[in-house]
Amino acid sequence: MKWGDSKRDFDTILAVWPTHDPLNGFWEMHELAVSQVGAPKWRDRRIPTTDGGVKLDRHSDADAAFAASASLNARYAADLQITPIDEDLRRSLQMKTLKALQAKERLHSEEALMLTEAKRRKSAVPAPLASELQLTKRAEPFRQALAVALAAFPYVTGIRVGELRERLAMGKSYEGLLGRAGERFPSQAWRHTYRAIEDCIRV
Repeated sequence: MKWGDSKRDFDTILAVWPTHDPLNGFWEMHELAVSQVGAPKWRDRRIPTTDGGVKLDRHSDADAAFAASASLNARYAADLQITPIDEDLRRSLQMKTLKALQAKERLHSEEALMLTEAKRRKSAVPAPLASELQLTKRAEPFRQALAVALAAFPYVTGIRVGELRERLAMGKSYEGLLGRAGERFPSQAWRHTYRAIEDCIRV
């Protein structure tokens, strides 16, 4: 597909916001777009390539994604200010854009606060040593990686390990973490789904 082949390529973009893809590890930009009919809607952001093709707008880390978002949003706000449209429509689009971005920013702030609070409430949870981890044979290669991750987040029960392409996650178990009737269950490594890695991030 070439840039300009789709009607969406000519829609008005009001704002953008980066969204983390936990399965692949990158930040994908979404855009608030409005066509000639209908209300503004969030969708995946497509951009033209150097050879006239189309690709998704992706970033490798959060800092780059949010910096790009801030720059683009300032540009889109300025563009809307000088776009030759009815003033009532302009004000309506500006208000809808403001509310849409505020909702995104509020959720982003709430997630950051939840992480801070989780760390505070679990500050007394000891981080296990690598030697304390009870692992299955398949999980053994990730002993050190798991220990490093648990040093930062000792309270979590699921962690992603290994290279992104391997898509492996692990459950935690070590001395002091007991199953039913005192039985200890070794940590396992398994190939995760999108839902599973989301769970690992949120626990």
